[in-house]
Amino acid sequence: MTMKGWIPVSKQHPCPICKKPDWCMIGLKGTLCNRVESRYRLPGGGWFHPFEAPRQLETFPVHRERLKPTLNPAELLASWPSDGLQTLATSLGVSEHSLASLGASRAFWRAGLWSLAHWPSSAWAFPMRDGGNGDVVGIRLRSDDGRKWAVAGSRAGLFIPSLTPQRIAFLPEGPTSTAAALTLGLYAIGRPSCSSGGSEIKIALRRLGVRAAVIVADNDDKPNGLRPGFDGAVKLAKEIGIKCVIWTPPTKDLRDFLIAGGTAQMINDQLKNFVWKVYR
Repeated sequence: MTMKGWIPVSKQHPCPICKKPDWCMIGLKGTLCNRVESRYRLPGGGWFHPFEAPRQLETFPVHRERLKPTLNPAELLASWPSDGLQTLATSLGVSEHSLASLGASRAFWRAGLWSLAHWPSSAWAFPMRDGGNGDVVGIRLRSDDGRKWAVAGSRAGLFIPSLTPQRIAFLPEGPTSTAAALTLGLYAIGRPSCSSGGSEIKIALRRLGVRAAVIVADNDDKPNGLRPGFDGAVKLAKEIGIKCVIWTPPTKDLRDFLIAGGTAQMINDQLKNFVWKVYR
């Protein structure tokens, strides 16, 4: 058992709520699912789904000791072609240059990376980097129809462009919104999700000399009053410890804002009315 009575799900024992083998955890009184919402939103992210009756400790699955993944993400990325990005750029509505700066490439299936029974034979790959050195620690994949997952053995990391850092960085969610920000001419570092990546972002901002941040919160308010995008942005603002503002686009996310004709000037005009502060 880990984390005070919680154990991570696995392929042998997937999440009983979303049926996935990762991100979620099982406790004595219920499941913490990071994908399916319930009435119980947890402060650290995810939703609690209580069992009808508390489980006994001996009923929990026993996880065998896992071998350390042998994935070398940088080496794998180097084996995939970076040409053809214009096709992806056109489908996403972003610039080819923005995708190239993020190190995007065409990923082709290899045994052990993902199952051909469930995923297409090829996808687009985005490197995920650590905040300290910018080393590649994982690979996010995206199919042509928009499905997303990661190469087995990947660590969640940041989407950092190979561009000269600016004094102000925009911090959107995911690689495609990051590409949208770069297309708009903004310096951006992408976080892996709305509720993760804070510690690595703090390290990266310090390393890159960034003095202030615009945290982009996806416009994903729920009918039940939940605001995962905004709540995640507030959490991040408290973690990074520098002056920042939280900006929510009028569209679903930053990429939709770009596609709808949004410009960097529109964003900057709105930010003039914001109060920059260090969140506590």
